Amino acid sequence: MKITNRTLAALRTEIPGGRRFYDSDLRGFLVRVEPEESGGGKHFEIRYGPRGGQHRLTIGRWGTLTLEQAREKARNLLARVALGEDPSLERKRKREMPLFKSWKATYCERIRDRLKSARWIERFLGIAAERWGNRPLDTLTPADVEALFQKIGEESKSSANRWLSCVRPCFAQAVRDGWLLSNPARDVAKFQERPPRQRVLSDDEMRFLLDAIAREPDVHARLALFFLLETGARLSEVLRAKWDDVDLEGGTWLIPSPKAGTPQGVPLSRSIVAKLRRLPRLGPFIVAGRENEKPGAPPKPRYDLKGPWERVLSRAILEARKKKHSADFLKGVHVHDLRRSEEHTSELQ
Repeated sequence: MKITNRTLAALRTEIPGGRRFYDSDLRGFLVRVEPEESGGGKHFEIRYGPRGGQHRLTIGRWGTLTLEQAREKARNLLARVALGEDPSLERKRKREMPLFKSWKATYCERIRDRLKSARWIERFLGIAAERWGNRPLDTLTPADVEALFQKIGEESKSSANRWLSCVRPCFAQAVRDGWLLSNPARDVAKFQERPPRQRVLSDDEMRFLLDAIAREPDVHARLALFFLLETGARLSEVLRAKWDDVDLEGGTWLIPSPKAGTPQGVPLSRSIVAKLRRLPRLGPFIVAGRENEKPGAPPKPRYDLKGPWERVLSRAILEARKKKHSADFLKGVHVHDLRRSEEHTSELQ
């Protein structure tokens, strides 16, 4: 039977469960007619799949959709079936699609014990959840990601780049889990940031700094500054170094978890080993950590060397002025610049 507006209007049934009438023009297209006692509604459907395992999918009700609209929709759905898709599974996936806030919670739970940066990732994803929390995951588009990325970049381009670096793998995991077909953050380009500092100390600058470091009264801070010069390690790695990480007999220091992600062995000079042997041991950290806020709490490493470094730099600049050096001498030197000046470590021997 060819389904037309005239036949639709005439179709009736007394069968309690309703009856289906199949269209002769578009194979797989049909209309389900309810009995009058159930309302007499007429619903467009498609049928697809092999015999014995067929699926039916409701398209819509006559009156809400016209026959022409329903036929066009059925034609598109059946074309997708011919290409190997299953519209019923897609509809089920839509119903079960998580909101961004619940997906964010799932993702953060997975990475919490696996990534060192999990706390920061969760913080940056929280910014996204404030904007997208109640939106289904698959409704987020590249334009949404770009808009929020640009808004964050108005305050800080580096923060926007960090945010994008957290959001992108979050969406990538949703792709791997089958929730998304593509990553909406994949093609968003990061901001161009300023290049990293390349300040390397001159020989004269190093001589004044070495003398000032040697006169620093805080013996642990003094050792930390020499450590930076000697090893080229990052300040955070030096401040977190433990006595258990060094082998004074073998002259090596094992950085358990450097930024590269794998443990790294660093050779220590005889001068540094000698300094370590003389250094008072005031806890598990080589550079004595800060005092505990609560009794019984585990020891914590120092935050930084801000105070000692300011003393060292002021002392070096003062001595340089006495030797008639210019006002620009040692200008803009940061404690992190010590690790970029390893060529001067021979002066430590």
